[in-house]
Amino acid sequence: MRIFTRYLSRRLFAAFGASLALFSLIIFTGDVFDKMNALASTKAGLWIILQFLWLDVPYWAVRVVPMATLLATLITVTQFTQSGEWLAVQAAGVPEREFWRPLLGCAALIALLCFVAQETVLPLCYARSQGLWQTKISPNPNWYGATYNDITLLAGPNETVEAAVFRPRAGEIDRPLLTRVGEETTELDAKRAKWDAQRGTWMFYDGVERTLNGAQIAGEKPFAKIDSDLRLPPKSLVPRSQDPEDMSLHEIIDYMRRAAYLGDNRLRLAAAAWGKTAYPFTNLILCALGIPLALRLRRAPKSVSFGAAMALGFLYFWFIQVGQDMGRGGLIPPFLAAWIPNLIFGGAAIYWLKRELR
Repeated sequence: MRIFTRYLSRRLFAAFGASLALFSLIIFTGDVFDKMNALASTKAGLWIILQFLWLDVPYWAVRVVPMATLLATLITVTQFTQSGEWLAVQAAGVPEREFWRPLLGCAALIALLCFVAQETVLPLCYARSQGLWQTKISPNPNWYGATYNDITLLAGPNETVEAAVFRPRAGEIDRPLLTRVGEETTELDAKRAKWDAQRGTWMFYDGVERTLNGAQIAGEKPFAKIDSDLRLPPKSLVPRSQDPEDMSLHEIIDYMRRAAYLGDNRLRLAAAAWGKTAYPFTNLILCALGIPLALRLRRAPKSVSFGAAMALGFLYFWFIQVGQDMGRGGLIPPFLAAWIPNLIFGGAAIYWLKRELR
C-alpha cells in the first residue's frame, strides 16, 4: 500500500468514525423521543429499558453508515483541498484518479463490513429489541385475544396446523389438522384440540392418526383422545408476519418459500431481500458522489458540508423508500425497485466524477 493511500485512508476513517457517531446519535435520540410516552408509562424495569435502547444502537448505526461515509468524504476532500495538499498532489504529477481510488476503496470496505453486520449482528439485536418492546415495554393484548378462522399455523420447520377456528386465549382449536413432514408424513385429524398448560402439550380429541405414503393413505388409527407432540403454547402459534428487519438475507429467502402457504405477502419479502442486496452499494455510490461535490464546496465551511450530506443522503433514501413501496405494491418488479435508485445515483456519480476529475 502506498504512503499516499494510507494517509488518505486514515483521514477518511477518522472522519467516518466521528460522522457515524454524530448521525447515529441524532437518529437514535429522535427515535427515543418518539417512544418517550411508552417508555415513561411502561411497567418494565430500568434494566429492560436500557437493554432495549442499547440493542437499538446497531440498527440505527447500520442505517446511517452511507450518510456517515458521504459526510466523511466531504470533510476529507474539503480539508485536503483547503490545506493546499490537493494542489501539491497535482504539482507532483500524481494522476487525479490516484486521489479518488483510495476513497472509493475505503467506502467499499465499509460497505462490506456493513453487509456483514446486516447479516449477523443487526438481525439478532433488532429481533431482541422488538421482542422486549412487544412483550415487556409496550405489550399489545389484542393479538392474543383475537379469534382466527380458516388459518394455517406454523408449528415448526416441517410442521403445520390447519384450523377452522383458533382461539389463542382459550387455548382451543376447532377442526385441527396437524401435519408433520419427514421421512414419512403423519397427520392428526381431529374435531378439536385443547392446550394442556400443566403438561405443556396440545391434546387432540375425536379424530384419526394417519400415515401417508406420498398422496396415498398408508394407515389410519382412530382415537378419542391423544397426547400430541405439539408443544408450542397458544401465544407462540398466533400468526404474526415476520419482520424482514430481524431476518438475514438467507432467512428471508428461506421464509419466502413458505410465505404463500402461510398467507404472508411474498412481494413484501422479495422487495426486502433485494433491498438488503442493493443497500450496501449505497455506501460506495454516496462516496463517489461526495468527491466531486466536495471539490465544488472546497471553500465552504463544515456546516455547509454537513447540510449537503443531509440533503443528498435523505434524497437518496427517499428514492430507496419509494422504490421499496412500489416493489411491495407490485407496481414494478422488486429487483428494479431495489436497484433503480442505485442505477440513477450511480450513473450521476460516474458522470460527475469524470467531469471533475479528468
